[in-house]
Amino acid sequence: MPHVLVSSLLNMGLVYIDTKRYEMAIIAYERSKSISDAEGIITGSALAMLRIGLLYDANGEYRKALDF
Repeated sequence: MPHVLVSSLLNMGLVYIDTKRYEMAIIAYERSKSISDAEGIITGSALAMLRIGLLYDANGEYRKALDF
């Protein structure tokens, strides 16, 4: 069941990006990463970190992007 939640949060992040709600996307990705870390879902954690980093990079927040 955690895999479904992680996947749903990752997909929600994409919807938030499409609707230009970037802060909500970051929140969805952070929740996805937190659950992935707790459940040992490596791909979920990696995807969440990648997408957070890309969002920060796209918004010109390069220092924050480097953390991911």
